[in-house]
This record gives sequence, C-alpha cells and structure tokens, in this order.
Amino acid sequence: MIGNQRLVCEQLQVPEETHRHNMTVTWSDIDGYKHTNYLSYVRYCYDTAMDAIHHKKLSRFHDDITSYLTKRMRALYKGESRAGHELSVACWENTQDPFTLHFDISKEGETLFQCTLEFYEPA
Repeated sequence: MIGNQRLVCEQLQVPEETHRHNMTVTWSDIDGYKHTNYLSYVRYCYDTAMDAIHHKKLSRFHDDITSYLTKRMRALYKGESRAGHELSVACWENTQDPFTLHFDISKEGETLFQCTLEFYEPA
C-alpha cells in the first residue's frame, strides 16, 4: 500500500515456452497459519532459476544464481498452499531485460504466486 491506496500489481502472462520445475510444500515451509510462508515461495523461485541454469534454459545466467546480486523483487499473491501440495514453478527471461526473471507458482493450474526478480549485471 501507498498511503491509504492499494498497490495493484498486474498479473504476469505466462508464455508457452517456460522452464518448469515441480516442488512439494514441506512442513518446514509452513507459517503459523498453516499456509506456505512467503519466503518459501521466493526460495522456490531461486531453486527453479538454478534448475533452469542447470538445464541451460537461461541465456544470460550461468553457474550459481546466488552469484548474481538481486536488484529488485516484485511479488503478487493470488492464493494459498499447504504442506503436501504439489506446485509447478514456471521461470522465464524478460525479453526486454535479460537480467530479469519472471516466475509463476501454480497448483493444479491455478496461479498462487508470481514474482519478478531483477538482477545487477555481473561486473
């Protein structure tokens, strides 16, 4: 929120060609309300980026995703998940900015969480 006005984030459109990685929500991913903690969603995004690098699906990222410094993160929460739920995480590069990655986390085809991570270019 900014002041008393809601900050509205547009939902990302997931392209046909994305790298997908499946995750299972574990008990250690759960918060006090028995929902997946938002930090776990962010970790799922980084894990999926690392899997995409491993499978050579990203053109600008190599080695370890944590070696790239994060500049900015934007997140959109659309739904909830719980321990034992199977999630599909889609990852794709921004066509306008090659050091920006987008993520969509879904359960049974329904988007739960979306995230955009912008990284600094390596020196």
